[in-house]
Amino acid sequence: MILRGTVYSQTLEMDTGLTVITPAAAADAPPAVCYLYHGLGSDSGGMVDSTQLTVFAEEYNTVFVLPEVGRSYYFDLRYGQRFFTWVADELPEIITRQFAVSPRREDTAVVGVSMGGNGALRAAFARPERFGICCALSSGLLYMREHIERLKKVDNWDAVAKVYGPQRVVDFRCMFGDELEVAPEQEVMHWAKTVAAQAVKPRIYAACGLEDPFRKFNRRFRDEAKGLGLDIAYEEWPGGHEPVFFNEGLRRAFAFAFGATHAVAPRELVLPTFDDQP
Repeated sequence: MILRGTVYSQTLEMDTGLTVITPAAAADAPPAVCYLYHGLGSDSGGMVDSTQLTVFAEEYNTVFVLPEVGRSYYFDLRYGQRFFTWVADELPEIITRQFAVSPRREDTAVVGVSMGGNGALRAAFARPERFGICCALSSGLLYMREHIERLKKVDNWDAVAKVYGPQRVVDFRCMFGDELEVAPEQEVMHWAKTVAAQAVKPRIYAACGLEDPFRKFNRRFRDEAKGLGLDIAYEEWPGGHEPVFFNEGLRRAFAFAFGATHAVAPRELVLPTFDDQP
């Protein structure tokens, strides 16, 4: 079942887009839940029409929840709304009240693509008691402060706008303020170091395409996460920053997240016989 619509967020103080995909078939156990974060330029329904989420919902007895955060990088914006608080705190409480999903952190995943991979990692590291599993595909701008400092050294925002588009310059000011100062809580590695010192940690799956421009940063994150002692599985295969790679990445991510515990045996197809027909 695919539910598309809006939900009122007290954090955002407005209605916001939300898509929920539920398994149609009943199962013996409550379904797992996966919060699926979209990438830059997409919305809450962007992955529904281009992926097999309805198939995965049945295969893994999982409810998929797709929120909408615009171009915010899943931050509590300096100038704007508190999208991180919305997706990491308020939304899971709403889903738990409205859907009969498993309350166990081991059955709760946060998965993101590109911009969403960045947000998913921060959510899992900041809320490990809630999200037991994190999958991040082709994560963008994993080292945000370094990226912003490089742009500030250019000191020519017209040139930056020509490369990234004029809206991106506006995005950065909304995220980091007029001085473009990246706060510690806006950095993935800040939260990785925080969770590494805690007893409860998420399982992590990360992947990036061999032709993806973010590959070297995803590899660096993999190495630093392993150095912190975090439980991370990492894969690469041919592909760029593109839907074909994301589709395969989601298939592998869901197998990592739920394959060992929530995979549902395929139902046997019983065809009618016609032996008794004249």
